[in-house]
Amino acid sequence: MANEELHQRNLIQDGEIKGAIFGKYEDVNIGATNIKTLLSVGLKASVSEEVIFPFMAYKTPKNPLLAKPDRIFILRNTDGPNCIAVAEHKAPIKLKGSDRLLLTSEQGLYSALALGAKIAIATDGTKNFYIDVLSSVNEGKIKYYDEHRSLNPAVLDDLLAGEIITRDPSELAERVWQHIWHATKDEPKQCLLTFVELFVLKFLSDNLPDKYLPKNYKFYELLCDNSDFVNKHGRTQIEYYIETIRPKIKMVFPDNTVCDDSSISQLFGLGIVVSKTSIINGFSFLKSSTVSPSSYNKVFVDILKEFDKFGSLTSIDPEFKLRLYETFLKKSAKQAKLGQFFTPRNVVQAIIKMADIPNLPNGSVVLDPAAGVGGFVLEPTLASLQNNVEFKSVKPVQNIKFIGIDGLC
Repeated sequence: MANEELHQRNLIQDGEIKGAIFGKYEDVNIGATNIKTLLSVGLKASVSEEVIFPFMAYKTPKNPLLAKPDRIFILRNTDGPNCIAVAEHKAPIKLKGSDRLLLTSEQGLYSALALGAKIAIATDGTKNFYIDVLSSVNEGKIKYYDEHRSLNPAVLDDLLAGEIITRDPSELAERVWQHIWHATKDEPKQCLLTFVELFVLKFLSDNLPDKYLPKNYKFYELLCDNSDFVNKHGRTQIEYYIETIRPKIKMVFPDNTVCDDSSISQLFGLGIVVSKTSIINGFSFLKSSTVSPSSYNKVFVDILKEFDKFGSLTSIDPEFKLRLYETFLKKSAKQAKLGQFFTPRNVVQAIIKMADIPNLPNGSVVLDPAAGVGGFVLEPTLASLQNNVEFKSVKPVQNIKFIGIDGLC
């Protein structure tokens, strides 16, 4: 059977190729199946008789249809599944050294050119080298993207877009709020905290390497067919998030954090300063004592799909945080009045410019006694003081200290 491997790996559905969910894409992990067979099961591609490129290390097949990519990523459009990226996997020892990397990169490039994919990837499962197919062809040599993140759907989003786009997730926040509120009827503030939890998870998943946040703790681990997920983990997505992922993320953002900077304690005349707030401090689907979390799994999965559909969270509009709080806090009359205290960013910038913060001497303290969403303490770090933090003995040290105090949240 020509497509025996595809059947063995359950990559055929209703006679057509069907990969594992990989964000908006599908991941087809193969290795022994050639391009001719992939086309026979519905993959859309116009394969030319010859792949033209000055290969230096890779011995090409006689016919592009005979190439056997290790892994392909497909995007299902109205005309069917189209290959957007090809990956070649090697054991770490086989990817060491420039010659071996070149061989693997050229192998991936060959299959990518045959299938019309824009991205080729050489990987050992830990290190990923992303190849710009078009630039490689134009220059006649392998050209790599300046991209070093672990492979995930957000990386493919950004590479296909050709640049990292600064995005405003305000509409995403509105849609997610609707899902949470309709399911729980919870207060807007709690809906906000729930959104923030999942936003942080998606942001970290899109940007942190696997060595810092392993795949089984990432957002994309939750994107799976419900029955497949239960078979793999023995519980629903929301239960897995609550019991496994959420505690891990809370370790990154713990509450009751003790400030070990003695100058801060002296500033307030206190023996010890403790921040009791964590980013992970409210999840609406845990509020009910009568409804089990698993009862909310459908709406939880719907929310995950909203985040996935929105795409990469690599670069976020700085104004979004202000709009985010307004979106949620103005949902109730009790908290709508808080909106009048949100200072527009252009006003924040003007005040900071007047304060001449970049010229303050090291050791200075900038204090906002009513910090709210933190505009006045965060804005200077965006441009004027990007190198304000140094690491000493693995701990961050601010040359100019920024402190915000607020009791609202």
